[in-house]
Amino acid sequence: TRQELAFVKEVHNTEITSLKDKISDLEIINTNLERDLRQEFEHRLQSDLSEARARLDKLAAAQKNEYESKMRQKLKQAQTQQEQDAIRQNTLNDANGQLRIQNDALKAQVNNLIGKNNALEDTLRNTTHSLEHERSHNALTLTQTLAELK
Repeated sequence: TRQELAFVKEVHNTEITSLKDKISDLEIINTNLERDLRQEFEHRLQSDLSEARARLDKLAAAQKNEYESKMRQKLKQAQTQQEQDAIRQNTLNDANGQLRIQNDALKAQVNNLIGKNNALEDTLRNTTHSLEHERSHNALTLTQTLAELK
């Protein structure tokens, strides 16, 4: 029975060693599988991230192009408006200049008329004074002539 026990113990030890070897092999396989799974997961994750970045970059580029296009359009509209405003301003300035010229001409005409009016008033005063003097002289002459005739 000792031999049987020794044999059973030896078979048992062999089985334990075999099981330990299998466990060790399974741990190595498990470690390798974990590494492979982790690498595959990381690869997929990197691939998905790259794809997502590419989509975001494409979307950002499209939005940037749209924004820049709108800004160029607004800038063009603003420049056109400025050009139109400048044309209007020049037209108004020209019209204002013409009005000033006309106003100055009218002022000169008014001043000329005032001068003529003043000259006419002076002439009228002088003529009236002359006529009064002549009437007075005529009256005196008439009075003298009447006195001589009497």
